[in-house]
Parts: sequence; structure tokens; C-alpha cells
Amino acid sequence: MTRKTLLATTATIAALAFAAADLAPALAQAKGYERGPGPRQAERATMMVDRLFDRFDIDGDGTITREEFEAVHAERFDAADKDGDGQITLEEWLATRPGTGWRTDRAEAVFHRLDQAGDGVITREEFDAMASWRFDQLDLAGDGVVTRDEATEAMAQMRGRMQDKRGMGPGRGMMGPGPTQ
Repeated sequence: MTRKTLLATTATIAALAFAAADLAPALAQAKGYERGPGPRQAERATMMVDRLFDRFDIDGDGTITREEFEAVHAERFDAADKDGDGQITLEEWLATRPGTGWRTDRAEAVFHRLDQAGDGVITREEFDAMASWRFDQLDLAGDGVVTRDEATEAMAQMRGRMQDKRGMGPGRGMMGPGPTQ
């Protein structure tokens, strides 16, 4: 595996894990939530898109611009960077995870995926790169704006890639080793 492929794979894993972290609380609170295929799959997908728009559509116009997306991620970085030194340590990262439903080992694994340099900290550059890549995955039209339809389709595509990579059937989950590109 080349370094470029390894970095792309790691970035994919981190971005999907980060996306799942944003959406996990809403999924956990959903009445009748169950894993796997079933009649509630469309309802869960709609709920995930609703949560995405609740968090990132700052002006409430029904779309998410790159600027809105980056602004929310900048706030998240600043909130996690408790000492304001421009980087997030593992301790700072874990302190931001309470109430998200993440196990500590899972939160640590995501931290290490985001820490592209492997130096024990997530820099603003690493965090911003992840946010930019993540926005690009949602912006299917490539026009700098994510609509609800695009977000729904992008999530379906991510789910399909994850299932293909893991050899899983439909509706089996989004968290896996991630696609290699």
C-alpha cells in the first residue's frame, strides 16, 4: 500500500468516524432504533440528514455552504483546544466526548486517525483537512453548497462503499475500515 493510499484510507476512516460521532446521539435517541435493514432505515437516514442540517445550516436557508461547514468545525476545534495552543491532545479530545455515546477506546481510535502526522496531537491543519474532505464528500454537485438531496445521496453512497468494503449486505452500518482510493 502506498503512502498516498494509506493517507487517503486513513482520512476516509477518520471522516466517516467523525460523521458518525456527530450523528450517534440522534440515532441512539430514536424510538425503536435497531441495527441492520428494516422498515426504519429510511426514517433513520432522514433523521441523520436533519441532524446534519440542524448543526451546519447556520442561516437556516435549507442548504449548507462550505463556509458554514468550516465555521462549525472551527468552533468545534476551538472548543476542544482547551488550552488554546492550536492543537488538540488526546486528553482534550477525550474531554469533548462525554455524552456522545462513544466508548473511550473508540474515541481514542478516531483521535489517532485524525492525527495524520502521528505526533500525538491533532493540529488545526489536520482538523481542517478532514472537514474539507468531509464537505467534499457531501457536495456531490461540487458547487460549494450541500442540499438535503445531496446529503441524503452522499450518505447512501458512503453506506454502500462501507458495505462493499466489508462484504456486508444493505443496512449493516457505516463504521468500517473505509474505502481505499
